[in-house]
Amino acid sequence: MPADELTPESFRQRPDVVRAVENPRSPRSVLNYMCGCDTAKSAIRNSLNQDETVRPLMTIWFQSGRALDAFCQPFAPVVRELKSDPPSLTGEDWNSLEGIVAKVLLADQLSRSCFRGSAEAFSYDPIARRAGDTQPRLHHRMARTTGHDQGRQWPRIHQ
Repeated sequence: MPADELTPESFRQRPDVVRAVENPRSPRSVLNYMCGCDTAKSAIRNSLNQDETVRPLMTIWFQSGRALDAFCQPFAPVVRELKSDPPSLTGEDWNSLEGIVAKVLLADQLSRSCFRGSAEAFSYDPIARRAGDTQPRLHHRMARTTGHDQGRQWPRIHQ
């Protein structure tokens, strides 16, 4: 899909995005929201390695400004759970590769939209960095598991 065809309005109407917002407290929902698709499907997940798939998403992530802030508010309590003591985003789903990536996205991207204009928007950066520090090991594990290199889709952040 060309970048000019994916708008905040059309993004909000994607079925996988709508379902993600309706059930925000799962790694799959975080990934589906950020990717605008059902990331459980391997063919779709593999397409996230292609520029023509990612380019429109980059426009949504980095050029939408406030257009999606209200829409992503169901994720705000989940973002705040990143700081809970004892940790609440635990278990097999949250400790998997996809769960860790979801935590990075919550801390590094969704926090910006959920808490735009406040110090809280950036207060999750240390959490994103800690999770990102595990990325080289996770990247190796993902490549071994899937048989191909998906490092482009999960870059190190805040270096």
